[in-house]
Amino acid sequence: MRRWLLTIGFVLTLAPAAEAGQLLVVSSTDPVIPPGAVIDGDKAINVADGAELRMLAEDGTPVAIQGPFSGLIPLPVHDEAVPAPEGPPLVEALAEMVGEGKIDSSEFGATRSVRPNMTVSDAWMVDLSSPGIVCVQPGGRPQIWHSVAGGGLFRALDGKGEAKLAFAGDGKAQAWPEGLPISDGGGYAFVSKTGSPILMTLKRAPAGLPTLAHVIRWLSDNGCARQARLILHTMPMPDPVKKLSLSLGTLGDTLPSYKVGETLTIELGLSENAYVRCFYGQAKGATVQLFPNRFNPSQRLAGPFVHTIPDSNDPFSIKLSGPASKETVRCFGWRNDPSATLPADVKGADVTAPLKRPFEAVAAEIMASANPPSTEASLEIKVTN
Repeated sequence: MRRWLLTIGFVLTLAPAAEAGQLLVVSSTDPVIPPGAVIDGDKAINVADGAELRMLAEDGTPVAIQGPFSGLIPLPVHDEAVPAPEGPPLVEALAEMVGEGKIDSSEFGATRSVRPNMTVSDAWMVDLSSPGIVCVQPGGRPQIWHSVAGGGLFRALDGKGEAKLAFAGDGKAQAWPEGLPISDGGGYAFVSKTGSPILMTLKRAPAGLPTLAHVIRWLSDNGCARQARLILHTMPMPDPVKKLSLSLGTLGDTLPSYKVGETLTIELGLSENAYVRCFYGQAKGATVQLFPNRFNPSQRLAGPFVHTIPDSNDPFSIKLSGPASKETVRCFGWRNDPSATLPADVKGADVTAPLKRPFEAVAAEIMASANPPSTEASLEIKVTN
């Protein structure tokens, strides 16, 4: 595959609701509609008074219904269609994981029980007491934990790093050791004094998946069914009262500084599924739209999830060419599709062709639009010689 090298700072060298489809019932307190049921979106349903349904639409949108309710399930309208994954439709692919809505607590370590207040973040912890395949997010550093008190050596099987670890046995996680590389497809071993070595293979989920449901499906298809089931059953539903959160970072650096010639990777965290636009404001005034782009054209991104721009599988890199300066990455997030209200040049922008006006002007027009962002975040990048 041809790989693009983009130099920044520098030079950069749903379908309409008429097709409602099906919905998967993830959880239900209505005895007539069990978890795992598949509902036709174009048929009316009745939900008992006081009951609640948590569902997934075919495009990955989570939907919650409170009873009493009677009628067609209201679904959001998306100006852009979410790319369909290969294989069976999303609802069909996830239906078998729901079953009776139960989780086998034995899957989560010898002593770790499945708590009612578990969140999506629990599913991404690396369990050093359980061998096999473990999946991690494309960005951020994973949390690791062990089910019992004790210490040991955590090392990469290719010999490229190791770290001594100690656990108190209180169930608290700790950050992945900084001196141990996170290698997609890499093998690792945790060797303690009291037990047999625990061997595992690490897989990084791809960035750019449009919804958390698509993340769940990827996990299931790549040997991380335990993690997929936990995320499915703890997946947050839309909550207009709760603020949409967006965060930015670069490989764990709080005040990122790069030398001319180095490459840049942005880490973008979302608290829920959202529509996202990210821009790079150059010191000399031009604006580069980092996301979406020709390689990832959909603006929808999964959350809670930590994405990277570019993803490790993307056919381009962002190389800082100078001059030395302070420049800015700024991302905007929406709950609703902003396509109709975006500036014309932004709609057609691409990472390989900078916009021909200052970053401040682009940002001001987006903020003043009829559909302003629900959230935004900025990150200053220091470029040095």
